[in-house]
Amino acid sequence: MHKILVSRGCFYPENHVPPPFSFEPPVRLYNGLSGSCRMGAFSYSVGRIANIEMGRYCSVAHGVEVLADHPTGYLTSSPVAYETMFPQPWAEPVKNPNSFESNKPIQLGHDVWVGAGVKFRGGITVGTGAIVAAGAVVTKNVEPYAIVGGVPAKRIRWRFKKVLREQLLASEWWRYNLSGLDLDFTNPEKALSQLQKMIDEGLQPYKPQWVEVKN
Repeated sequence: MHKILVSRGCFYPENHVPPPFSFEPPVRLYNGLSGSCRMGAFSYSVGRIANIEMGRYCSVAHGVEVLADHPTGYLTSSPVAYETMFPQPWAEPVKNPNSFESNKPIQLGHDVWVGAGVKFRGGITVGTGAIVAAGAVVTKNVEPYAIVGGVPAKRIRWRFKKVLREQLLASEWWRYNLSGLDLDFTNPEKALSQLQKMIDEGLQPYKPQWVEVKN
C-alpha cells in the first residue's frame, strides 16, 4: 500500500495504514491520519487529522482536532438519545438512530494555515487564505484571508487590504502548480501580475486525477 500511494503522490509514514480518504496529488501526511479526510494538492498535515476536507496549498500543524457536537435542545445532551452506546441488558437500542450528526467535517478553503493545537467545532468553514493561530478554539465560520485566534476565536486582523483580498480570490491562483515558477512570492500584487503573464503565454491549470483510498 505504501509504495502504491507514494507512486500516486501521497507521502506518509511507511508503518501507517491510512483510513479511507481521498486526495489530489501531491499531499504529505507527516504522521498519518486518524480518520477520513479529503485533501487538495500541495497540502500537508503534521499531526494525525480526521473529519477535515481541505483545498489546495493548506498547512495543518500538529494537535488539530475537530470536536464532536452534542444536542443542546434535547431532553439530554447525552448520545444515548440517538446512538446505541451500551449493549443489552444495560441499555436498549435507540428508536431513532443517527437522528443527530455529532461528527460533522469541517471545510478548509485553499491556502489555509492552521496552527498547533487548534480545536474546531464540527461543520464550520474556514475561508481561502485564512490563518488560525495556535491554540484557538474556532466555533464559527472564518472569512477568507482573516487571521483569527483566541478562545473563542475572533478576527485579529486581515492578511491583506480589501482590494488585494478581492484580487487574490478572483485570480484563483491555486488552480495552478506554483512550484518552481519564477514568482516574487514576497509581493502578492507583483506575483499575481507575473502569474497572469504566464497564463497568457500558455500556462495551464493543474488538473491531476483525484485518488480514492479504500480499505
